[in-house]
Amino acid sequence: MNYDEYKRLKHPTPYFFIIGNKGQVLYYFGAKHSYDPSHEQFLTLKNIWNNFINETRNQNRIVLVEGSKRPIMDSREEAIKRGGEAHFITFLAAKNNIETKTPEPDQKLESKELLKQFSKEEIAYYYFARTVSQWNRHSQKPEFKTYIQPYLKRDEKVSQWPNFEFSLNHMKLIHKNLFGTDFNELNSEFFNKIVNPTLTISRINKIAATSSRFREIKILQEIEKLWKRGKNIFIVYGQGHAVVQEPVLKTLTKTLKNKEAHSIE
Repeated sequence: MNYDEYKRLKHPTPYFFIIGNKGQVLYYFGAKHSYDPSHEQFLTLKNIWNNFINETRNQNRIVLVEGSKRPIMDSREEAIKRGGEAHFITFLAAKNNIETKTPEPDQKLESKELLKQFSKEEIAYYYFARTVSQWNRHSQKPEFKTYIQPYLKRDEKVSQWPNFEFSLNHMKLIHKNLFGTDFNELNSEFFNKIVNPTLTISRINKIAATSSRFREIKILQEIEKLWKRGKNIFIVYGQGHAVVQEPVLKTLTKTLKNKEAHSIE
């Protein structure tokens, strides 16, 4: 599904579907990114997880999460506050001794692909802006400089671009050059918009769309490999990924039974 099709489609949040074939199942929970333990979607996710556990008892199972592999937290609340739905499903999987991994492509490989169309400044700022948007989703925000620094260090290590400065001051300068305004990390609406791959309001949106399409393909390829190995798969990703990937996954798994996507009460 392309992003023009996605924009025209109205879908429930969270978005959930099940695909099954010859006793093998794939559960896909498309979440609203949240770090709020009181958000009702986490109870919904727990109930769906229990259904998956019961349906696949003593079978070959794996959990896939968005972004990077997550640490195991000591409690439900700590997991959600630290890493939203990805940390939470990792917490639940650990209780059942089920492996958790990420199907994401290597960021170095993705950056190399982006360099075919965009400058280093634009790419570095895109990853930075995505992290700023993530920071703004925290109800109890950590100190911004403390939060952002490890991500800048990560991007510096992954990119291996000589003589390119991955610093907060440089990101602010790039922001000024791109948008003609001073950087304000609290402008959550702005950052949500510019990292949205379905919008076309800035050059950064074009990077977001290119990055997302590259990620979707790599993620689907990894899911295909696991499915062919007979894995029962539980996936937790953002709702947009679930909607975009669903048509391909239904074709990929050649379903014999298929419970349609539905609104979760």
